[in-house]
Amino acid sequence: MHDDFSLALTTLAATTPTAIQSTTNPFIAYIASLQSTNSQRTMEKQLHRLATMMGFADAHAVPWSQLRVEHTQALWAKLASSKSAATANLILSALRGVLKMAWRMGLMTGEDYTRAVDLKTVKGNAPDAAAGRSLTAAELRALFAACAADSSPIGRRDAAILALAYAGGGLRRAEIVNLDLSDFNPETAMLTIRGKGNKVRTAYVRGGAREALDEWLAVRGDEAGPLFWRLQAGGVAGQMYERLSDQAIYILCQRRGKEANVRHFSPHDIRRTFISDQLDAGTDVLTVARLAGHSNANTTSRYDRRGERAKQAAADALHVPFISQQEL
Repeated sequence: MHDDFSLALTTLAATTPTAIQSTTNPFIAYIASLQSTNSQRTMEKQLHRLATMMGFADAHAVPWSQLRVEHTQALWAKLASSKSAATANLILSALRGVLKMAWRMGLMTGEDYTRAVDLKTVKGNAPDAAAGRSLTAAELRALFAACAADSSPIGRRDAAILALAYAGGGLRRAEIVNLDLSDFNPETAMLTIRGKGNKVRTAYVRGGAREALDEWLAVRGDEAGPLFWRLQAGGVAGQMYERLSDQAIYILCQRRGKEANVRHFSPHDIRRTFISDQLDAGTDVLTVARLAGHSNANTTSRYDRRGERAKQAAADALHVPFISQQEL
C-alpha cells in the first residue's frame, strides 16, 4: 500500500478487531436492501474487496460508520491507480451504498456522510462496447444441439431458457428466473417481463423460440408458478416446484457450453448477442433499447459488438468524388 493510504486507514482498522454486531452493521442492512440476489452478490463482493484493501478480514468487520472523507479519498486514490475505471466505479458505488445505509440508520451525521461520499467518478478510456463477447450463429446452434441431445425434461427446459435469453428480448438472469407461467400469453405470444427497478416491458416469442418454449410447456404442464423450475436428476420437479436461482442460469450456460464445445460465455453475453444481432439486422436503436429494457439508448449502443465490420461497412457507404490529376 502507498504510505498515505496506509496512514489514513491504520487507526480505523485498529478500532475494530472483531466483527460489528449485525443489528448495527450497515453492511448487512445494505446488502439486504438490494432487490436481486445478483445485485446482492455483486455488491457484497465489492465491499469484501474494499475491506481487504483497508486491512480487515472481510466487510463484516469494517466500522463503515466511522469512515470519513480522509478514508474515502484514500480509497478513491488507491482504486483509481490500481483498477480499471469500470471496476473502480463499481466498488465506489458499493461504498456509497453502504455509507448511505449507515446514515439512514443514524450511525453517521448528514455532514460526515455527505463529505465521505463526495467522490469523483474515476475516468478511463471507454471501450467501443461493453465488456464481453457476442456468440456466433454456429455457437448458438451448437448450444441448442446440446440441449436436444439431452432427452430428459432438463434438456427441453434449458433450450427454452436459452431461447428466451436470446430471442425474448435479451433477458437478464434475474428476469428469466422471475418469470411465471402467467407472464406468457400463448394466444398472442406476448411475454411480460419484470426488469430492473420493477419496470415492466413486453416481448413476443415467435419462430424457433416459440417452438422451444412450447416443447418445455408440454413437459411442464399448466401448474401455476415459476415458468422455469428446478429439476432433479431424471427431470423430476424439485420440492414445491422451486424457482431457479439466477446462479443456476450461469451454471446452465457453462454446462451446455462445455457440452457444445463453445468458448466460455456468460448469460449476459447472450443478451449482448441479441442486441448486436438486432442492430446488425437494421432494427433501430430505440426499438432495441425498449426490447432490452434499457431506459437510455446510449446504454444499448454500448452493447453493439459489430466492431470493425460495422466501421468498414460505414466507410464503404460513403462516396468521395475524388478526381485524379491523370483524368484531367
